[in-house]
Amino acid sequence: MKSLKIFSVLCLAVMMVIGVDSAAHAAKSLEVGTDNVLNTGDESARTADLHITLKGGFNDVNGLAFTLFYDRAVFDFVGLTADIISLYDGGTYDPDNPPDEEAVASSNLVYMANDKSDEGRVLIAAAAANFLANDTNDVVPFVAQFRVKEGLGNGFYPINVQATIIGPDTAYDAGYHVYSPIPVAVGLDPAADPTTATDFEVQLTSVGGITVGGGYAISGSVQYEERLYLVQRDRALRASE
Repeated sequence: MKSLKIFSVLCLAVMMVIGVDSAAHAAKSLEVGTDNVLNTGDESARTADLHITLKGGFNDVNGLAFTLFYDRAVFDFVGLTADIISLYDGGTYDPDNPPDEEAVASSNLVYMANDKSDEGRVLIAAAAANFLANDTNDVVPFVAQFRVKEGLGNGFYPINVQATIIGPDTAYDAGYHVYSPIPVAVGLDPAADPTTATDFEVQLTSVGGITVGGGYAISGSVQYEERLYLVQRDRALRASE
């Protein structure tokens, strides 16, 4: 269960580095990809695969946290799938019926995706026993899948990315009664004490999205919940100053 233990330790490390100045390193960025789908046909034809790409060297990072925003009137979040790095969905872990240890050990990245479908946002956290890369080349930790609702949507729909804000709506029981931003990227040597964890400044590039064709376009206007989220983020940032 080494991967699950590392996941827990990194989550603790993330909490400990909140409010600590980010380390000065080469610029890192996280980018959401693009895809084209039809709003007609079977589920496969209506499902978009968006590659989450880490750039600028993530060979000193083994913890990630970020939030994706989508138009809930047009799309459903399906889940995360593997690209090159093998994955284990930590959200499926049941302590009463633990998975086969070899299945977890063979996974290089443990993740959890908390989809708040009524708000059009999904909170993603992931951790690995080792660093996400062996060099500074780009790396794709996973692919985010969204499915367009049958007969809905027409044109380009952005999938925006922001730093995750935790607060009463997501972590009240953990003591977060006010909204607080958490680092996007954290590095922790597997053999080191959690207090030695380092967080990194990561540029979040909102260029990703889904182009929908076929069928009918929905009428009226759609307001993303991102506006409310950004208000919460600004409040959290001001409170941390």
